[in-house]
Amino acid sequence: MTLPNFLIIGAGKCGSSSLAYQLGQHLDISICSLKEPHFFNVNWEKGVNWYARLFTESVGYRAIGEASITYTLYPVYQDVPKRISKVLGSHIRLIYLVRHPVERLLSHFRHDQLQGYVEVGTSVDDMLTDPKYIAGSCYAEQLEQFFPYFDSDRIRVVLFEDYIKEPLPVLRELFDFLDVDSTFQVPDVTARNISDTRRRWPGWYKALKKIGKLPVVGDILKNYVVKSGIKKNLEQNVGQKVAKIEISEAVYQKLYESFLPDIRKLSDYIDRDFVEVWRNNG
Repeated sequence: MTLPNFLIIGAGKCGSSSLAYQLGQHLDISICSLKEPHFFNVNWEKGVNWYARLFTESVGYRAIGEASITYTLYPVYQDVPKRISKVLGSHIRLIYLVRHPVERLLSHFRHDQLQGYVEVGTSVDDMLTDPKYIAGSCYAEQLEQFFPYFDSDRIRVVLFEDYIKEPLPVLRELFDFLDVDSTFQVPDVTARNISDTRRRWPGWYKALKKIGKLPVVGDILKNYVVKSGIKKNLEQNVGQKVAKIEISEAVYQKLYESFLPDIRKLSDYIDRDFVEVWRNNG
């Protein structure tokens, strides 16, 4: 049974899609084709055999991983670290991306609007009553769930702001962390899943995109829509644009201050002054 030996555990809207894609270009790294299996929470009842089948093409790779950002949404999802330790062992490596907590929260909310989980125009006040948005930005609290099961040297915290500014040094450090050749040159460091460039697509368009992923039929469809110019027209005119979430400076500052106790804890855990890093970073 082939199972992963590293996980990208979040946080949501901190670059996990880009990181999974870029790590997966390494010749010694295999990333699960189902980018977010959510096995240790949402799909736990499907069993380990279901999970293992996701890695049948990963046999022989030195580093095998998957990325599920819901693994760090305690208390929305509980017992995740315990389950990871039980199935994969305490030796597994964990990568945790963190970002300015308010910026992450706002990006998470906009992402849910784009995906149709939240109606466009929903009040920001409603967002602040949903525990998943707050929990996702409480990084120290999330790490505390993992500390009883994993030594600190098995967890690598990556600052999103460092990563997007200079991805290559971060990737080299992570290659070293995953015990693969750190001199490997990643061919494509293009960012993935950027909300600012996307729209909220209608159901029929999402279905069309799924057909485009099918073998043979999908290839024919993609070639046709690209060559005919339909693809460009659809991307420009189909779907609802979702504006960046705007809140007042007073609300923004109040939110930031509410996260300060957690930020100070994170600083102690990682030995880096995140208060200083994020003070003027919003």
